[in-house]
Amino acid sequence: MKISLKFFCTAYVMVLFVSSLTGAFLVRNASNMLWEQRMETVTAAAQYAADSFLSFAQTSAQPMEGAWQQTIQAQIRNVLDESVSSFWIEPVEEGDARSQHLQDNEGVYFFTGQGETRIMEAVCRVRMGTDRFLIHVTSDFSQTQAYTMKLWWSFSAAVCLFSLGSGLCLFFLSRRMVSPLQTLMKTAQDIAAGDYGKTVPMKSHDVEIRHLAESFNTMSVTVREKMDEIKQEGEKRDRFVSSFSHEIKTPMTAIMGYAQMLHGYDLTEDEKKEAAGAIYQEARRLEKLSRQLLTLYVYENERIDMEPVCLTDVQQGLTATIAALSRRYQVTITTMWSSAMVIANEELLISLLINLMDNACKATEKDGKIQIGCDEGDKTVTLWVQDNGRGIPKEHIPYLTEAFYREDKARSRVLGGAGLGLTLCEKIARLHKTKLEFESEEGKGTRVFFSLQKEEKTDED
Repeated sequence: MKISLKFFCTAYVMVLFVSSLTGAFLVRNASNMLWEQRMETVTAAAQYAADSFLSFAQTSAQPMEGAWQQTIQAQIRNVLDESVSSFWIEPVEEGDARSQHLQDNEGVYFFTGQGETRIMEAVCRVRMGTDRFLIHVTSDFSQTQAYTMKLWWSFSAAVCLFSLGSGLCLFFLSRRMVSPLQTLMKTAQDIAAGDYGKTVPMKSHDVEIRHLAESFNTMSVTVREKMDEIKQEGEKRDRFVSSFSHEIKTPMTAIMGYAQMLHGYDLTEDEKKEAAGAIYQEARRLEKLSRQLLTLYVYENERIDMEPVCLTDVQQGLTATIAALSRRYQVTITTMWSSAMVIANEELLISLLINLMDNACKATEKDGKIQIGCDEGDKTVTLWVQDNGRGIPKEHIPYLTEAFYREDKARSRVLGGAGLGLTLCEKIARLHKTKLEFESEEGKGTRVFFSLQKEEKTDED
């Protein structure tokens, strides 16, 4: 059953039950009060008639019979309320069955009539000396009964009108309350069908519905972001597999070709040395590739200890490498350093900077300039490597740290790169809870930088 129909039925039944029960209780009480009031009036009239009759009888010397009784009866009738339909007095005869159950000065009332006719008769038995009389007072309750029936019919009509009105109100109210949920359900179905990130424009005044919509929208955006991440990771994995296969295939093809030459052809000594040398070089490439992949695995799965490291010690650890790179690539490398203390792993930090300098040297022409330095802030130190080389096109920057990705594939192969250097750098940066950032312009050079947390100083320091 739909929640809107369930809400409508439940609320409608409760409203009808409460309203009908309450209305019936009020109408019944009003009817009972009306009848009781009329009955009290008739009973009081009968008591008054009995008292008046006794008073006349006590003050009169004449016997209560004949014309005198008729006169007293007429006088009492003139005084009685209009609610009294008829009034008469009759002597009690011996053996009269109607008065046998009554005692002297005792009264009783009863109703007679059928259908719409209802007559109340009050009978009172009085005694005067040895004589006994029955005083009869009757009242027509037909109008009271008709008025009571009118009350019940009015109540029934009011219940019908109220049921219709409340039913319509509850129907539209249930539709209005459930409409946001239906919108959420439709949007959830769209998301399940692949429309990730779709949100619900909710303007409900109900706090719960508004919070539900906000939570739903947050969930939808999060799902889209996660799906985008999964898609990007899938694309990276596909590129990794493709690039890795290519990296393996190239040296393996060369090794197999030269091995086939050695095995199947009659070569001179120089040709044999050349083939063996080629096989050795390609095998070294494979060995270097496997070592880098192993290093990536270690960085991905091993826990690395971090400790306070002085950047002066890092600079000293780079001195020999800077001189070797400067001679090898014939570039000028200068440093702009600080003596700040950072939280890092010294060995990995030096490896990271060496890889960044090596990449900068490869991207810089002969006699180019490379700078390595740091900028000290309040809580962090930003380390950077900058060159004035050929620069990197903007469309390549987001993919630089992917495994086997080369911005210039031909040049990288000539320089012996496998496309894992920046991937290793990015892994090391993540271990230090930071990331590599690139600023580059074609023809003007590249700047790579990352930030490290400074050591927190204590009061004792």
